[in-house]
Parts: sequence; C-alpha cells; structure tokens
Amino acid sequence: LAAVGIPVPKGTVVLRGTAPSLARTLRTSKLTLPVVVKPASQGSTIGVTIVRQPSQWKEALRLAHQYDDEAMVEAFIPGHEVTVSLLSGADEAVTGLPAVEIVAPDGFYDFSAKYEKGRTQYLCPAPLSASVTRQIRQLAIKTYQALGCNGAARVDFRITPKGKPYVLEINTVPGMTETSLLPMAAGKAGISYDALTERILQSALARAGVGS
Repeated sequence: LAAVGIPVPKGTVVLRGTAPSLARTLRTSKLTLPVVVKPASQGSTIGVTIVRQPSQWKEALRLAHQYDDEAMVEAFIPGHEVTVSLLSGADEAVTGLPAVEIVAPDGFYDFSAKYEKGRTQYLCPAPLSASVTRQIRQLAIKTYQALGCNGAARVDFRITPKGKPYVLEINTVPGMTETSLLPMAAGKAGISYDALTERILQSALARAGVGS
C-alpha cells in the first residue's frame, strides 16, 4: 500500500524466534510508544496489544506469535476509528458504501467490543467532513484495487484529530452477522441483507465465468 502512495502507520515486523528488545525495535524502526503489536494475519482483533508501557512488550510479542510467524509493530494512531465497505458487482465496478465510525468502550475495538451487543456505538454515516469522507472512500477503493480484491471487502482507517487518515488493513472476508459493519453500511445505502448476499454471489459467479 505504501508503494502506491496509500498512507499507512509506520512500522516493522518481528519474526517468531527472534526477541529484539523494545528499545532496539523502537530505535531501528523510528517508533515511539505507544505501539500496536498484532499478528500479520488473523481477524477480530485477536492477538492484538496496544503497548503503552515497556513491561507489556514481551507478552505482546508472545501473544501475536501464537497466531502468526510475523508480528507487526506499528505506530499507534490516535483519533477516530472508521471503516469503509466496498462491493463489486458482476460488472466489476467498485462501489464504496457509507462510512461507519466505531465508538468502542475504552477506545479499543477488541473482540468483545465487536461481538457483544450494546458495547460499541456505530455512527453511519460517519460524522465526517465532506472532504474527509470523499478522501477515505477514494483511499478505500485504491487499497482494494492495489491488492487485487474482488467481491465484498472492508477497509479500516484511523483518522487523526487533524483529519489525516491512515489505512490500518483491509478485511477481505468481512463479517455478515447482525452486528457486522458491511450489512450495516449496505442497509444505509438502501441494500437489504438479501440483496447484499445476492450481489456478493453474483460477483463470485461472474469471476468464475458462470452465468446467473
């Protein structure tokens, strides 16, 4: 993403079996606390730690390495958490759905905040300026296209208090539960759950060369 000009948090990767000190990692990657340590693959914020104190470093690496050989260490971006869902149809045109702002308890959208009803507040469409809304939609589509995605996906952002967005990741298998963000954004755009599901299936059939 960085190679095509998409803003991402500064960071580095720590491999399983290596044990660099926090001081060395911060120095070589030009980071400062707090940092986010997370497995390179996973989902639902599993294995993620916000390291605010040096005493958390070793346990954060151990936890991330339970799920992946690579632990990503990234700058913590203060501000708002916002996500933009994307759909491509049978014609492969990409549609950006209304952005959703996530207001999680304690400011950390962890596993329980994602799946326990009532713990997290969702604002859709996100209360952002028109310029920031337009910018994150363009960045979401650019991210989707840069990675060669198809069908449904969701791009997660952190937006600083000054309005600068950073792409955290893209979720290529977005949730479809009653608390999930893709169906929420689709509903705001006038797309029912059934219509959303059908659109995803039609996109898959088109890619497979199978008629509807």
